[in-house]
Formats: sequence, C-alpha cells, structure tokens
Amino acid sequence: MSDRNTVHARIASADGSKRASRTMGKALHRVFSSSWIIYVVLIMLAAIYIMPFIIQIATSFKTDADAAANPVSLIPAVWTTAAYQRLFLNSDFPLWFKNSVIVTVFVTTGRVFFD
Repeated sequence: MSDRNTVHARIASADGSKRASRTMGKALHRVFSSSWIIYVVLIMLAAIYIMPFIIQIATSFKTDADAAANPVSLIPAVWTTAAYQRLFLNSDFPLWFKNSVIVTVFVTTGRVFFD
C-alpha cells in the first residue's frame, strides 16, 4: 500500500507543479500585458505634452505669413532662420542670457555652500 501512496503522491506533485507553472505563466502574462498597456499610455501622454514644444520649434523656422496661415503644421512651406537672426542680432538676448547665467551660477553656488 505504501508503494501505491508513493505513486499517487508523485503524480499529484507532478500535476501540482504543472498547475503552478501554468499559474505562474498566466501571472507573468498579465504583468507583461499590463505593463505593455502602461507603456503605450505613457508614450501617448508624452507625445501630447511634447507636441506643443515641437510645434513651436517648427514655427520658429516659418515665415510670419506661413505661421499665421497654418500655425499647427510641423513642416514649413518656406524654411527661414529670420526669427533666430532677429533674436541674436537685433535684440538684447545675449545680455539677458548672460544675466541669467550669472544669477544661476551665484544662486547655485550659494545654495551648495550654505545649505
């Protein structure tokens, strides 16, 4: 009788390990499928948040008329760098940038030493 019980115990343990591996496989499948869904949602949200920045960069290479006619297009009809020429050559942007760098360096240095 003990041999019979041993055989039944071996069969039950083998069957149990198969069930356990199936259960683990299903759990892993659920984890990977749910993480895949999470990544898709995160990528979509990232695209939504980055899109205005990309549109602004594309608009900076448009003419004023093209930017007014089609403000959301990503590809300008006529590529121009006139906005950057105005920014760097005909404005006080270099002075503003220098002031920002000075303030940033002093504030960061002060916080490192005093905090």
